Amino acid sequence: MPIIHAGTVEMPKPEIAMAVREYSPDDEKFAADRILPPTPSQVESGTVPVIQREDALRIENTRRAPGANFARVDFREEGLEFKCRGYGAECKVPDETRAIYRHAFDAELEAGYVCKSILMREREARVAAAILNGSTWTGAALTTDVSGTAPFATVGSDVVTAVNGAIEKVQLNSGLIPNALIANTVNVNRLIANTVIRARFPGAAIITRQMLADALAAIFGITTLVECGAVKNDAAEGQAHSGAYIWSSTYVQVARLIPEGAPVSTPGLGRTMKWGGLMGVDADMNVVMYRESQSKSDVLQSDWYIDELIFGTAYAHMLKVA
Repeated sequence: MPIIHAGTVEMPKPEIAMAVREYSPDDEKFAADRILPPTPSQVESGTVPVIQREDALRIENTRRAPGANFARVDFREEGLEFKCRGYGAECKVPDETRAIYRHAFDAELEAGYVCKSILMREREARVAAAILNGSTWTGAALTTDVSGTAPFATVGSDVVTAVNGAIEKVQLNSGLIPNALIANTVNVNRLIANTVIRARFPGAAIITRQMLADALAAIFGITTLVECGAVKNDAAEGQAHSGAYIWSSTYVQVARLIPEGAPVSTPGLGRTMKWGGLMGVDADMNVVMYRESQSKSDVLQSDWYIDELIFGTAYAHMLKVA
């Protein structure tokens, strides 16, 4: 049956939007959503309440005599401003392509996946630049340079001591025990090859990569290993592919991440505010299609409105490892 075109007016594509919502290329190891979990917002801009922990960490004299006043501690919060900005991509679906491959795949759906992949990769680069940032995490309380002994790159180094030192710094700064080690694939592979780590498996007849990867978080006393493995193409358009990791190999970070779905007031490294005002469906992005007659194509257009927020540097400690 031929496609009936309705002119150049944008047409919502809720079925594509719902399918794209479920699309998550886990094998590419995107990490941005785990580190700064998305939080729905009914407004495009506003403030997020960030609870100050200084009052709760003080030791107060709470002993009281009959009839005496109770010890009183102020409950302070600081509103962190956010403004969700639009990020969008579109993909052309020529009539010829739709017809040639109609028995192989859904061209519109594939266009939706391509657009989301582009948006996810750019978001990954923004979050990576914000998190492993030597200009944001400065001073002995927030960063430690261990590159001289190269604990990650040197197979026989005591990497456990280096990471435990960072864990202690986060706990002293925030009052919370960190729950994640953030590292790109290069540094995860280095951990797996480390003889100190391997020694934690005495008597094992064989140690697989998956065994070591699964046990890394437990070895360091934290619950989550966030492996950042997403790749970008560093070559200019039209040139041969030049793959590189989006996340730097120079740094790793120990952090207190906010669990997905936790209340907005939950303390931690940060969140991503996501405004759904233009979506109109239960989707994580707006998806529409319009006609481009001059190229005999339909164009699938996707966009989302987000703002990545870091709640405080106290919730992470960065190790310079190379």
